[in-house]
Amino acid sequence: MKKSTQILIGITMMAVIVTGVLITNTTLIKGQIFGNPRTAIEQNKRTQTSSSDKIKTDKKAPMVINDISVPSNLSSNYPLTNLTYKPPVITLDSILKEQIPQSWIDQFNKDFSVSALPVAGLTTEEEEEVINIIYRAIYTVSRIDSYFKKPLPWTNGKSYYEWLKESIKGIALDDSSGSLGTYDYIHIKGGTYLDNIKKGLADQWYNKQMGKGFFDSFIALITHEARHNNGINHTTCPNPKCQPGEVCKNDFDLQEMGAFGVDVIFLHWIKYMLPESITQDAMQDFDNFQYKGNSYLDSICTYDENTGTFGEEDNKWLKNISGYSYGIQ
Repeated sequence: MKKSTQILIGITMMAVIVTGVLITNTTLIKGQIFGNPRTAIEQNKRTQTSSSDKIKTDKKAPMVINDISVPSNLSSNYPLTNLTYKPPVITLDSILKEQIPQSWIDQFNKDFSVSALPVAGLTTEEEEEVINIIYRAIYTVSRIDSYFKKPLPWTNGKSYYEWLKESIKGIALDDSSGSLGTYDYIHIKGGTYLDNIKKGLADQWYNKQMGKGFFDSFIALITHEARHNNGINHTTCPNPKCQPGEVCKNDFDLQEMGAFGVDVIFLHWIKYMLPESITQDAMQDFDNFQYKGNSYLDSICTYDENTGTFGEEDNKWLKNISGYSYGIQ
């Protein structure tokens, strides 16, 4: 055998021996080198078992953050467990400041027609401003109505919005306010609404200096005229509220739920038929208006301004339908 051949065989045998030693004494687990293969295999099994047990013991119900379900296994990797979702607090003040969804406006414009007559004397910009406050008024009423414990009593169990849709075709901005007494347009004095907007009454429930606020400036008149479209007309109170020969526009009593009465009842519903969490910020404002500055009261024949309440029959009826008689309890 040639010497070169012997050297080649020797190198090959040494390579085989070295390879065997490496295979025997080392193995690769998770990117690291461990010595004994049997030890490494057992170590790998223990690692897998430990991880499996950890997954089982860490199983929790998915977290919910802003209506998004977060798998529980992420909570150990990200600091989500420190987050607490708190839904926004709904109050009368927050409702008054809500942005009206465009989808709501689109639906409203399908259900009602609102436009200005030439005699209203409004510019294009003023007309748009008044129409926007009408959106605001009816949207705000609808939002409040959705929280009432009982439906408003003159709506026959319907929502305010549905009652309004069945009562009027739309709203015409005019130089005076009125209605035809049947299903048709109601007329609102656009200049009055514009003045109230300029006075800053569009964003507050009650202004103590002026003795009025959002409800009586924008909501009450729409409700009043719409109620006339249900066939409810005014009457004339006996003396001394109406002098002989004088034509007075009154409601006979509260129970008939006339055009003035529905606004009084609406305020009563706000006070007693809403959760306290909603009325907390504005209730004093409503009390100031309802019991001190409410001009509708004197327009109801059975209201006694000396006692500050209604007659016995009216109070009994009101307590029967709401659980409360009229006045600060």
